Amino acid sequence: PGGTGGSSAAPTCAEAGGNRCAASASACSGLTTLASSDCAACCKVPDNPVFPAGWADPYIARDGQTYYTFATGNTVRRRSSKNLVNWSAASDALTSSPWKSPSFGFWAPAVYQAKSGKWILFYASERKGSTQKCIGRAVANSITGKFVDNASKPFICRTTHWSIDPSVFRDADGKD
Repeated sequence: PGGTGGSSAAPTCAEAGGNRCAASASACSGLTTLASSDCAACCKVPDNPVFPAGWADPYIARDGQTYYTFATGNTVRRRSSKNLVNWSAASDALTSSPWKSPSFGFWAPAVYQAKSGKWILFYASERKGSTQKCIGRAVANSITGKFVDNASKPFICRTTHWSIDPSVFRDADGKD
């Protein structure tokens, strides 16, 4: 039963301009939901890039229903999002370190929540008074808090090669 003249068939997801089928409209939360006949809900996922240029070495962590991204810069920059599409600027996560050269930034931050509940941020930078590239470790009580590195020396600093681009994980046995 379709109205007068023409077809009454609903468009497919692709015909409606979408690019992801979902089981329900709630699965499209934060995305544009389009009508579709080939799936319960059709989502339109935004095109890349999500951020303008200059959000280098991004790392994303989730706390509850909020995602946070951290990026390389003169400080460790932070943004937050409920849907991985719309991002809000947040305060800088880390602004100083006692061991790093003041003329170098914070590179490739990686963040995770330790079993203790504290949030740990690893980053790379250059050590004061040398050309060594090292990894530092800063701690905060919450993912939105100010991360602090009180160490007088880097967490890891090899003498024969650079120590850069940290990556975090939890061991299969549950160790941080």
